[in-house]
Formats: sequence, C-alpha cells, structure tokens
Amino acid sequence: MPARIRSSIRWKNFLQIIIVSVTIAAAMFYVGDREMRRETQQYYSEKAERLADSVAHNLKAAEVRELLNLVLPVYHEEADHEQGDHSIYEELTGNEEYQEIVDMLEQIRRSHKIHYAILMFPDLTEERLVYLADADAAVIRRDVNYRLPGESRAMHEGEAERFENWPRLVPAYSYYNRGNVTDLVWSAASAVVDENGDPLAYVMVDISGNEIEQASGRYLRRVLPVTALLTILLAALSVGSIGYSLVTPIKRISEAADHYVEHRQAGNGEQTSYFHELEIKTGGDEIERLANSLEKMERDLNSYIENVEAISSENSRIRTELSLANRIQADVLPSVFPPFPKRNDIGLYGTMNPAKEVGGDFYDFLLLDDTHLALVVADVSGKGVPAALFMMISKTLINNTVRGVQSPGKTLEMVNNMLCENNKMDLFVTCWLAVVDLTTGKMTYANAGHEDPLFFHRGRWHYITSKHGFVLAGIPGMKYYDFEEYLEPGDMVFQYTDGVTDCTNPAEELFGTKRLLDACLKARNDSAEDFLRDISETLRKFEGDAEQFDDITMLCFQYRP
Repeated sequence: MPARIRSSIRWKNFLQIIIVSVTIAAAMFYVGDREMRRETQQYYSEKAERLADSVAHNLKAAEVRELLNLVLPVYHEEADHEQGDHSIYEELTGNEEYQEIVDMLEQIRRSHKIHYAILMFPDLTEERLVYLADADAAVIRRDVNYRLPGESRAMHEGEAERFENWPRLVPAYSYYNRGNVTDLVWSAASAVVDENGDPLAYVMVDISGNEIEQASGRYLRRVLPVTALLTILLAALSVGSIGYSLVTPIKRISEAADHYVEHRQAGNGEQTSYFHELEIKTGGDEIERLANSLEKMERDLNSYIENVEAISSENSRIRTELSLANRIQADVLPSVFPPFPKRNDIGLYGTMNPAKEVGGDFYDFLLLDDTHLALVVADVSGKGVPAALFMMISKTLINNTVRGVQSPGKTLEMVNNMLCENNKMDLFVTCWLAVVDLTTGKMTYANAGHEDPLFFHRGRWHYITSKHGFVLAGIPGMKYYDFEEYLEPGDMVFQYTDGVTDCTNPAEELFGTKRLLDACLKARNDSAEDFLRDISETLRKFEGDAEQFDDITMLCFQYRP
C-alpha cells in the first residue's frame, strides 16, 4: 500500500473503526456466549432436577423396596461389579412392578429427549452407583445396550460427597461421560422415600450438555457474518462522511497554506487572499472556525508584513542617520595623533568607545596660547542620541568659555549656569577640566563630580584626590574651586570616565579602581599612546564576551618640557 494512503486520515479512520467495532463485537460475543451458556446450564439443571423429582414422587416405595431386596444381594455376591446377573433380569421381566418402573423411566427419557433415566442405589462404602432399573431396558428398546440390574459404575469425582448423608435431592452437576471430553452430561438425582421419609433409592436423570456447545456454535455462525458486514458498512459510511466533512476541507486548507508559504518564500510582498477564497461552510464546526482563524491570520500577517517593511525601512534610515551621527561625533573629538607635531613638549593620546552608536562621553584638549594647554574629560548622563547632543553642547560651551577665562573653576561655574537655563530633560554632566602651564609644569584643575585622575609622578602612580564640585547642569549658581599640581619632566596624567571602572566581565565583576591602578603599574609609560593601548588591552581581556555597559573614554597627557 502506498505511503500516501497509509498516512491519510480516511485510512486511519477506517482502521480505527474496524478495530473499535471488532473489539466491541468480541466483547459482545463473549458476554452473549457467557450469558447464553449460563442460562442454558441453569435451564438444563432445573429440568434435570424437576424430572428426577417428578419420577421419584410417582414411584411406589414398596415396589422399590422389593426391587432392592432382589438386586442388592446379587450385587454384593458378585466379585466383578461391572457384570450384571441375567438371571435376575429374566426373573424381573415378568414382574409388572419392575416393568412399570422401566416404562416410566423410558417415557420420561423419550418425551423429554434426555440422555439417561435410571433408578439406582448409591453404595457409599464402595463409592459405586448400583443400577436397579434402566430406561433402555424397556421392551421397545431391546435393541439398545442397557445396564442390567445389579451392575454398577464407579462414582465420578465429587459424587460420593453429593450422596453423603442421603439427601432428598442431589442438585444438578456436570461431568464428562466415560472420560469423553466432548460428551458433557448434566445429572440430578431425587430420592424415593419410604413411609418414614428416608431415602430408599434415587432416580437419576442425565441430560446431554452438548446442546450448549451446539447452541453457542449456532449463535456465532449466525451473528458473526452479520456483525462483520455491519462493521465494514459502518466503517465505509464513516470514512465517506469524514472525507466529506473533514478530509476535503482540511486538504483545501493545507493547499491554501502551501500556496501562501510558496508566495512568501518567493519574496512577494503583496497582499494575499488564499484562505479567504476557501469559503468553507461546515455548519459552524471546528473546521469552519479553523478556516476563519486562518483567514484572520492571513489578514494579520499581511498587515504585519506591511508594518515590518515600513519599520525596516525606518530602521534602515535611523541606522544610516546614527552611523552619520557616529561619524560626526568621532570627527568632533580629536582623532589625529600627535595633535601638535611641532610641539615635542606635549604628549597626548585619547580614545572614546561608545556603548551604542553614539555616546555622551567626550574628551578634548586645546592650546589656549603658546604656553597653556587645556585638558577636558566629561561624561553626560544617559546614552544614545540625547546624551550625544547634550555632549556637543557641553563641549562647545567648555571650549568657548575656557579660552577667555583660563580658570577651570570659573569656567565650570559659567558653563553650569548656561546648561541649567533650558535643561528640560534634566540631563547632567560630570567634568574634569585642567589647564597646564607648559613652561612651569603647573597644572590647575577643577572637578565637577567626575572620577579622580591618576598621576604618574617621580616613578609611581597614585590617584589625585581633591574636593569635587557638583555636576554640571544640576543646580545653577554652584561654585567650583581650582586645585594645583606641579608636573616634572616625564610625568603623566591619566583621566577617564566611569565606563572604565564600571567595566564588567562575564562573572559580573567590576573592573574597579584597584584593578585600574594595577593596570597602570604594568602598562608602558614611554609615551601616552603606548600607555593607553596597554590599558585598553587590559580592559578588553577583562571584559571578555560580556556586553559593554557604558561608554569608555580615556585621555593621557605626558609632560615633556
């Protein structure tokens, strides 16, 4: 069978119905056969008991006692209990009472179509049943083998217990006749009692149980073909119904989905209506609701794709503009080193690595005149475009102001007031500003909430700690004070933003001020450029695969008079 058919819903449904129907039919056959056997067995048991009791009540106790007196002595005298005494039979042939008993047994046997009807005496000592009269001994049955009076048979398993204590009625029980497992017999016995109510002998009626097996076989032969035919018809009708109400609509939905996927994989962006064109109407069931949901999904996807295309176009434009902004910001910051090729007394190098396309950090340096150099490192709160714009404003104001004032503290006071005038976004700037007298080595500086710089002086590195002023653009009218340090030939000043000390590794550990000081001790101090390159490499190794959290800006000045 082709794999396409084996995997189809129709074939799977057909097999499921067949399996379920066969299971139900088997259960019904089992229960029906079991109940039929139980009812039949009960019927035969009651019939055997009723017939035995009827015959026993119609026999005369005196006649039975006389028969016992004739037969039992012969039974006890015979060594072989299997052989009867024909002389007794010849004597009993002319006995009207004996003949009456035999005829009654035969009449019962013939009229009710039973297997055996006998009058017998249970010998519990020897566990044998002694035949007194056999229905087959009637005159009309002389051609049939029968048991002679005085013959006996061994009791079957459990029979001795049934006759124990001489009950008035031995309930029906079953056994296989003479060891033949195909000849099932149901037997019941009823006592012929004397005037005192004591049993003298028993009338035993045997009914063949083969009718039960035959009835079960007839039941199966009649019902099984009909059930099989109905099962196949039911499966065929169900498959046809499912094919009409389920398989065909699903197949159409599947084809529409394939067309939609092929359309999108081909790169076509126009609107589609594959699911709308299905128009599946199945009475509002799950299939129709599925088709309606897919139609809605198609409309939503069309709208989503249009929005994605518009957003992609907008994002592309924004990325282009951010790239230009990054280029502009990079061009604004000093990027040509050495910046003053004709001045051997100045060693400068700076870097700025934004966390996003553009950042809020900046560094700057400018010659105020032939003997004074201004150094600036600042950090605008926040990131991205707003911080970058505020950075440009701050940088411009600081540069313009320090040229005329040359006092770092006074410059920061004036810039702070100007930034506070229209700061609706509540941005602020931390800033470190220094002015170096290149002839004397005097460095005057002021700090507006920025990091403490590192100072390489007389062969060792240490932090320059001084009182910090408040951040710029925070509160108008703030005062900032100048502090002084004196540089000697070869000394270096290293300033940075908090992106350096806040650099995080994959274990979420901060780089910190101690690691920064250790990095300075290990870095080369031959030139400002070599020094910053070593610091940058140390930061890169520490950061590893972790994402950069903040802008990283560094500026190094080496005094070389």
